[in-house]
Amino acid sequence: MTHKLSRNLAAFALVLLTASAVVAEDGVEELVFAGGSRATILSAEFILENYVSRSGAEAVLELPGMPPVELVIPLSQGGLGTEDRYYPHSGDAVREALESLDYPRPVEEIEILILPYPRANMPVSSALGRRIFLSPAPAPTPFQVSAFTCTHELGHLFQYSNMPDSNTDLWSEYRRLRGITDTSIYNENAAHADRPHEIFAEDFRALFGGEAATYSGTIENRNLPHPGDVEELEDFFLALGRMPGAEPQFRASCFPNPFNPRTAIRVDADASMIGQAVLVQVFDARGRRVRDIFSGPLYSHSLSFDFQGLDDGGRRLPSGVYFTSVRIGDCRQTTKMVLLQ
Repeated sequence: MTHKLSRNLAAFALVLLTASAVVAEDGVEELVFAGGSRATILSAEFILENYVSRSGAEAVLELPGMPPVELVIPLSQGGLGTEDRYYPHSGDAVREALESLDYPRPVEEIEILILPYPRANMPVSSALGRRIFLSPAPAPTPFQVSAFTCTHELGHLFQYSNMPDSNTDLWSEYRRLRGITDTSIYNENAAHADRPHEIFAEDFRALFGGEAATYSGTIENRNLPHPGDVEELEDFFLALGRMPGAEPQFRASCFPNPFNPRTAIRVDADASMIGQAVLVQVFDARGRRVRDIFSGPLYSHSLSFDFQGLDDGGRRLPSGVYFTSVRIGDCRQTTKMVLLQ
């Protein structure tokens, strides 16, 4: 790979300066990685306690900004699943996957959920929006496989942000470089390994994943050449975030965080998004809306709102984890914040 050595040296120096992990409370970890990217990792225990409601043999996952999702409870815990128990992914492997990622620029703020039980409608790991869902297995998952899976799903999030399906020019160029222009073979209804989205995620993992994530030395589709052997492919990935026509992005943040009793919710958006509708809301850890902050047009590329830890009725909120949901047009970001009263 033409840039691998120089990127490794730069990444090593960057890790010394910026890689950090802060545990805000049991089961919630914030991590800075890969050129300033930010991730919040939620453990299976934290999700079970804060996001899962149960009635008898049934359980539902309720997350801010998402409809409820049915979970499969194992037999040993009184559920209706076909397995006796489920083993969540390793948090250490997730951390390793992020800290060893060798991509030189930020890949946006993300949230990784280590699920305690699989979802009934999606039993495997997946990525959606800015979230990665790591699904448990009926047997312990090897460390390398957890790192492999996390990095692959991170590749999907990278694609959503930098090469959306609507950007047909970028996809045409990628298909050409990758040799997958025959849409009768490579399409989203094909076998998993022949789907362009999956090939893209595997390319990202193989090109930029760490040692654990790339332990196999192969990609899912063994009929395709390894991405490191494809001329100009790595350059294509490295340039994606700078290419004209990428979707406009924005960043939502809170400072200070944790806070007591107030914090500033800041929204920084691409100038091309000015005029689009903005909705800023705060949800508690159970996904209940507790405060409407702002609703109106984006009148500046940078907005700041003062949140004083109060609900819509002016009542002081208790200490705990809260989530700021910011939507601009069709784009949404969710930022975790911790209130300490």
